[in-house]
Amino acid sequence: MKRFWMSWYDAEEDYRPLHDPPSEAILGWWCSGEHADGRATLVALVQADDLPSACVAVARVKQDSTIFLTPKPARGPDDE
Repeated sequence: MKRFWMSWYDAEEDYRPLHDPPSEAILGWWCSGEHADGRATLVALVQADDLPSACVAVARVKQDSTIFLTPKPARGPDDE
């Protein structure tokens, strides 16, 4: 499994997930700021086999109009 940093804009006023963690694939998620139009900018550390699977993991939790920004592979001490 690989880890990915995912970020997106969330238009909901209360963007907090209903469960903590939101799913097994999402290791953590937090608000990192706001877009100029007031939407929250959310960031998540996601564990998945590949980038499409990481996007699906977030989309399953966020059923609204999620707009993904640039996902980046997360590197940790166990990564080559």
